[in-house]
Amino acid sequence: MVSIVVIDDDEDLRDLMELRLKASGYDVHPAGDGLMGLELIRWRRPDLVVVDWTMPRMDGIAMCREMRNDPALAEIPVLMVSARTTAADRRVSMAAGCTALLPKPFSLSRLADTVRSLLDKDEPLVGCRC
Repeated sequence: MVSIVVIDDDEDLRDLMELRLKASGYDVHPAGDGLMGLELIRWRRPDLVVVDWTMPRMDGIAMCREMRNDPALAEIPVLMVSARTTAADRRVSMAAGCTALLPKPFSLSRLADTVRSLLDKDEPLVGCRC
């Protein structure tokens, strides 16, 4: 089963993302901040990470940089979800190693479509700004 780690400090949104992705057939593991998420990623070695940009303790950008500097985690795709969506924000997220940026607010079906696109390397990427 495909494994996804979902990291967001907004518990309600994290729960919604977890429920939607589980309904799509994924094995989902939630975390409330970047430090907890990084620990979970190191332990679970998921197929994909969905992470919020702005969080306490460690934000999504710092977490993504940590992943890219760890050879065991460097190839895991990272979907950043954020209300920060200017061209400069996209450059920062891509420079940190994010695979894609999904602008908030987003529908849960758009999240599921984007996740499916990221996991299916042969399918064109939809639903996000890269």
